[in-house]
Amino acid sequence: MRVPLASSQVSCKHYTLSLHCRARVRRFLHRAPLQLRRHTPCKCASLRYSATKKNFMIRIAVIIGSTRPGRIGEAVGHWVYEIAQQRKDAEFELVDLKSINLPLLDEPVPPSMGKYSKPHTKAWAAKIDSFDAFVFVTAEYNHGIPGALKNAIDFLFREWNDKAAGFVSYGSAGGARAVESLRLVMGEIKVADVRSQVMLSLFTDFENFKDFKPDPRHENEVAKMLDEVIAWGGALKALREQGKEVA
Repeated sequence: MRVPLASSQVSCKHYTLSLHCRARVRRFLHRAPLQLRRHTPCKCASLRYSATKKNFMIRIAVIIGSTRPGRIGEAVGHWVYEIAQQRKDAEFELVDLKSINLPLLDEPVPPSMGKYSKPHTKAWAAKIDSFDAFVFVTAEYNHGIPGALKNAIDFLFREWNDKAAGFVSYGSAGGARAVESLRLVMGEIKVADVRSQVMLSLFTDFENFKDFKPDPRHENEVAKMLDEVIAWGGALKALREQGKEVA
């Protein structure tokens, strides 16, 4: 007759894992889920590992960076979000800066100090902290990103750190120059930006420069960009979790 194990352990007739071992399994599972599932010793173990994988699925924010009236970024953001929602390897949330409605940066202390004093800053910090990666949907204004997007980024620091980001841009030159400037910002806030990006042209992906009608090839570009964001986002999440354990 099997003696019941303490609550700090789980078991079946094939294996017993302590909490310490389960932590190691979770880290390995995040890096190599297919290999682990292939060698899972029994059905009940497989169910437990599947549940663990779901708990460690990364969360990605699709952030709409333009807030001006008549913006076309809203349609682009929803398009990206709908494509992303078809995936099963990450959770996605659409974050519209127009709805967030941040004022111009009004914190008296630099965000790198982490001493937020305003309710809107604390709410924004909690929102960003809940994500593991980001997809920035940005217009190009005068070779740069919208002021509202830069302002939203500048409100915070730690909440962005050690996470991944991808870009979907639009403009007369596909928003390429906006993303180049945004990559510099990402480096300073310790965000790993992926190489693949989606560039939408006002001339070929919008009718009359306002009605969004993307070329079908862009869907594959979104998928490739998301592949990279999820891979990097997962790796950095594991790094952050390891840092918490050490601390």
